[in-house]
Amino acid sequence: MILPSLLALPAAGGALLRGSWDLWAQSLLHTASAAGLSLWLSWRILIGYIPLPSRRSLLWTAALLALGAASTWTSLLHASALPDWRTFLNALWMFPAMAALSKDERRGIDQAVRAAAWVLMLLAFYQRMVLGDQNPSSSLVNPNVYAGAVLMLLPLALETGDRLLALGLLVSLFWTQSVGAWLGLFSSMLLSRSLRRTAWFWVGAAGALLCLGAIYDRLQSPEFLHRWNWWGAAFRMAWDKPLLGHGPGVFALIARAQKAHQDDIWLG
Repeated sequence: MILPSLLALPAAGGALLRGSWDLWAQSLLHTASAAGLSLWLSWRILIGYIPLPSRRSLLWTAALLALGAASTWTSLLHASALPDWRTFLNALWMFPAMAALSKDERRGIDQAVRAAAWVLMLLAFYQRMVLGDQNPSSSLVNPNVYAGAVLMLLPLALETGDRLLALGLLVSLFWTQSVGAWLGLFSSMLLSRSLRRTAWFWVGAAGALLCLGAIYDRLQSPEFLHRWNWWGAAFRMAWDKPLLGHGPGVFALIARAQKAHQDDIWLG
């Protein structure tokens, strides 16, 4: 049970600590994962058996590892990119490690993520009902990030038959007021083969149309114009370095530098 616990730690605990920018929160997960994986590998070497993933999985992981390392070390903000690079490594090793798990062990990881989903959902209810936060973000960075997490946790809640969790996630998703998240949810209902020729398909179609109307209504809002500036900054970064990029975790720093540079040109 060592390896399933190590995989459940970042999958479940990482979501609960994602909103904390403190060094201790990030270091706790990194240290526990690295130490635990080292102990597991040492134990496997001692017993003379190390399960290996498929060649395709190894090649895919190695390619991502090489590109991520090159992006980090060629970044102009190398020191700022390193912490997010370590987080990337903490997630990357999970993919080849999944090959060593049985179905029962994978089911245990799902239960750990499900427990984390309950904590996230109850925290959002606490923020809304007790603290009076109109747009709760749970333990994540902001309400939009929490809305994205809900979209990933909903299928697990439905697959395990936890309808109460699914209902709570939907209610808290409504509180986030994330039109993009609702559009993604309704679009997935449209694309799902199992929902075609059912009433849920038409619910998804109607919901997607409503979301598109809401998005159109917000085109001239300050919020949309603010996001448009962020999207423009992302496009300029991708155009500037299309292969390696500027390194993980430095988007906001470079975007602010670009804006300051444009302001200087406009004022000059």
